[in-house]
Amino acid sequence: SFSMPSIDSLSDGYYYWGAKLFVGADSSSFQANTRLIVVDNDIPLALAPQYPVNSVYVNGKSFSFVFGTAKISAGEAQDGLSPEFARIQIAKDAGFTNNLITYGPIENSSFQIPDLIDDGRWYWRVEQADSAGNTSGYSPVATFILDSETPAIPTQVFPGNNATVDLDTIVFRWSLPAPPPYEHSGEYFRIQMSTSSQFISVLLNQLVYKDSLKVSSNLFTPNAPIYWRVKAQDSASHASSYQSTPFNFTFATFVCGDVNGDGTGGNILDLTFLVDRIFRGGPPSTPVIAGSVNCDSNVNILDLTHMVDRIFRGGPPACCL
Repeated sequence: SFSMPSIDSLSDGYYYWGAKLFVGADSSSFQANTRLIVVDNDIPLALAPQYPVNSVYVNGKSFSFVFGTAKISAGEAQDGLSPEFARIQIAKDAGFTNNLITYGPIENSSFQIPDLIDDGRWYWRVEQADSAGNTSGYSPVATFILDSETPAIPTQVFPGNNATVDLDTIVFRWSLPAPPPYEHSGEYFRIQMSTSSQFISVLLNQLVYKDSLKVSSNLFTPNAPIYWRVKAQDSASHASSYQSTPFNFTFATFVCGDVNGDGTGGNILDLTFLVDRIFRGGPPSTPVIAGSVNCDSNVNILDLTHMVDRIFRGGPPACCL
């Protein structure tokens, strides 16, 4: 064996070598087949992440890392030495210790991930290396958030289905299930309202960045059904469906206890109307909620008792909502 007398004693390039044995002054053998070696001490040029970077949301499990064209260093371009390739590392932490995965060698300027990794925040870096063992060193760390899940359909809370509302400002509310335990894109919502259950004409179509929306009742025609629905969207470009059956409510302007609709509430005429409704199947009040004078949202004998107490004994006032 033979060791080179000093580091880099040979300049980069191609070399052939052979060996033969001497006995005294004479050669007793000859290297019939010489060997080719490549001396390559040139450091490959560095690569830099291009996508995904800067905490971008990636919305699918199948995606590609992009790091630009792998450039050949000046010495290797001149000498045509050992081939260069890229190598990528990804992990769940910036120190590259949690769920570390290394991919390489990569000969192109992009790389489609072959594994189905978990949703959440990931970190990645890239380096250029060659077959001689030289490396550029890893690039600065880039990060992204993988979010492949479509948001759940929101649950409508208020106004409830078939509700009657008598408020100057109506606060529409809805809810979503608890968020996942990993970092994901934030949700926002699109709410629509219409006089049609098919939403042929739309009264309101608005993006909302929280789980409620205040709407003036001036938008609604009194005593006519209003349909509303809401869907969830997120910054990763996912969107849920709307509810299969939208809620409807009625905005009512009425005097509580005015069951006969004459504009005055809680008198003997209303009491007679309510008796006829409860015991003889007479017409309902408009809206029906006007007859729920004890505030339990039902119209029955308890409301009749409440109205008698109010009219003849000075009991508590009517309370419909």
